[in-house]
Amino acid sequence: MPFLILQGTNGKALLGSGRIIAFLLFLFVLLAGCETENKKMTGEIGVQKANSKNESQELIEPVKLKSAVFDRFIGWTSNTTAIFITKETENHSFEVREYDIWNGKENVLYSKKNPIITVSISPRKSFLLIHTSSSPEKADIEIISRDGHSLYGASISSSEISFEWNMNDEEKLLVTSFFEDWTFTNYLLNAKQKTIVPINIPKPFAQWSGPDEFLFMDINKNQQHMEGKLLKKKLYGNEVHEVVKSIIQYRKLNKNLMIIQLDQDKTSLEYKLIGDSGNTQLLFQKPLTWNNDEPIIPYWEIVEKKRTLLTFLSGDSGEELTNLVSFDWNSKQQTVIVENAENAPLQCNPDGNLCLYGYQLEKIIDLHAKKVFDMVEARKDG
Repeated sequence: MPFLILQGTNGKALLGSGRIIAFLLFLFVLLAGCETENKKMTGEIGVQKANSKNESQELIEPVKLKSAVFDRFIGWTSNTTAIFITKETENHSFEVREYDIWNGKENVLYSKKNPIITVSISPRKSFLLIHTSSSPEKADIEIISRDGHSLYGASISSSEISFEWNMNDEEKLLVTSFFEDWTFTNYLLNAKQKTIVPINIPKPFAQWSGPDEFLFMDINKNQQHMEGKLLKKKLYGNEVHEVVKSIIQYRKLNKNLMIIQLDQDKTSLEYKLIGDSGNTQLLFQKPLTWNNDEPIIPYWEIVEKKRTLLTFLSGDSGEELTNLVSFDWNSKQQTVIVENAENAPLQCNPDGNLCLYGYQLEKIIDLHAKKVFDMVEARKDG
């Protein structure tokens, strides 16, 4: 450094140079401290950015497909993997694919030349039911494992079908076949025994409430608002018992029964939980809205593991705008997750941190970050 060169060797010069050296040492220490502090601050900013990135789930990798190929997501097979189905691909087949939202890895589980109508995932994510059709009067059903191995397949006469997995035994399903005149037949499908047989359940859209017991609604045709009794019946036997006198919707969960009712004045919807012991807990009420004399029930999802209910409530700006809210049934706290959200289907992963969202489940909601992301991205060549 030029200013360290001594201009002479006399005492005054040495004294001056000593002062200069001392000053420069002080300046060096000061600058070194500033550099350390800058590095520390830069590191802290980097950590903050990293945390922000994690919180906003910007690491979610959207599916990259030709726009004409994607049909819809079906649901989660783990906390990070989900199933989606495709329309006809370049090799003229329809496919079921499993997709990892973090690393973008994709795996074809099933391929068929006939259109895939829908897919259903078993409660513990071990099996998939795949519904295809080779004609309008027939439904082809196949049960496969997560690795794509076929367990059992059957064909039944049907215009439409619905199905419900047994939560106690994943190899058993209730299958309901509908015909053009909306008559129906209920079947018990046993993938392990490779059988499908008609069973005596008097109503469609029943749900398993135990290893060999069903819940179903008995809707009085003369009753307004699609209200009905909730009944239960054993698989084998004819006795029917009333569970709830009047409901509009219900869903059997792992440990609870969720029901939605009209209040006594028919002005509000009541969301209630019934525990295994029979205790009933009112979660919350919402003002009732109508469409052609029928109550509008917004889409909803239960995250039983976190004891929360997700649904859509009207915002302050009017009924056309809704907020996605989370209701904690322990603390009774209600939290707005997404403002001005479309009332559309939801399906959350097992941990209840992320939810597929939309009529094709084509978006994903990070409940912690309160952000919505697109799950499908059009490929540049498509």
